[in-house]
Amino acid sequence: MKKKELLKCAILCFTAVFLILHTADNCQAGQFTFVKGWGYKITLPRNIDKQGFAGPSGMAIDSSGTLYVADNQNHRIQEYDTDGNWLGILTECPDLIISDIRHCSDPGEIKGPTDVAVDPTGQYVYVVTGHWNMISKFSTTQAAPNNFILSWGFHPVQNNVVADFMREPAGVAVDEAGDVYVADIWGSVIWKFDSEGNLISMLTHPYLSGDDFRPTGIDLGKKGIYVTDYLNGLVYRFAYNGDLKESWGVEGTGVGEFSYPASLEVDDALEVNSDDTIYVADTLNNRIQALNNGSWTAYNGGTGEGSIFRPFGVTIDSSGNVYVADTFNHRMLKYTYIP
Repeated sequence: MKKKELLKCAILCFTAVFLILHTADNCQAGQFTFVKGWGYKITLPRNIDKQGFAGPSGMAIDSSGTLYVADNQNHRIQEYDTDGNWLGILTECPDLIISDIRHCSDPGEIKGPTDVAVDPTGQYVYVVTGHWNMISKFSTTQAAPNNFILSWGFHPVQNNVVADFMREPAGVAVDEAGDVYVADIWGSVIWKFDSEGNLISMLTHPYLSGDDFRPTGIDLGKKGIYVTDYLNGLVYRFAYNGDLKESWGVEGTGVGEFSYPASLEVDDALEVNSDDTIYVADTLNNRIQALNNGSWTAYNGGTGEGSIFRPFGVTIDSSGNVYVADTFNHRMLKYTYIP
């Protein structure tokens, strides 16, 4: 074979391999299917309608199938079953019409909840209130208002100054021991507390300092602490000792790229040596993404009733169903996901 033909063959082979590898990096790893949605934006006064939303954000679901939703602008945590049937209110600030935060003055009342987490026993729910830089702990075995247990952070009414170094907590997660991890977006740090609010440790990014690191969403898996960086369009995995192990993404619109990812959920109900599946609320791209076996799937719900607009929360149940807080549409969406 002549040299020109050999060179041409080599170039064609290299191009083919490059395209195959490039396609593999951006291929859809799985499939989302819309199941149902529920909710709508409510108008004041809120007590006329207990089931509507105003800016739902973070969510969590316990082993019994109770879904807790941080109904941000309604200043409450709502409870649903996995079919979207309303179960009740975990906690709320009843004086919604009055803008003065001092009208949410009773213990356990919250303003602007951003995220919620359930401990492994299912007995306790932790709520992040970024407006007050506060974490609140509630019992699931008692009805409101007697379900409130304690809070820490800074509360302008109760004058609670425990852990008042938090600048704006945005996300919360609980480990198997009952310890509480808090993503502090303006503090640029991950705080770890025990279940009574005592500080255990702090985690910072080893290469980014101060304003360059904006942790928002947080969840825990077999392999460590997973965090979304709202500012940089990244997802990180830290080891539990604080070492940075992996990162994914870059600011952008392609598959595996993000624009202000607000939260994430980790499915670690797999074999011990397998990778965790990660679900990310890719907020400004109006979609969710899933990482499975090293490949990302991006899904925006299309143009039908399952479409997504500015999602701020995502969680999964024990059957693998995916729930999304369709924040700017003021509703909840449920999908199945097949890797």
